[in-house]
Amino acid sequence: MKPAKYKYTLLRQVMSNIPAYLGTSLATKLGIDRQARTFSPY
Repeated sequence: MKPAKYKYTLLRQVMSNIPAYLGTSLATKLGIDRQARTFSPY
């Protein structure tokens, strides 16, 4: 297996374009934050 060419993965690049407040506000609005047990919705 070859080492990665780039420092950031595709998921990290996509997540860097989404503001942090958007994820937490949507989780609160939809009630997902109450369902998560082991990690935060963001």
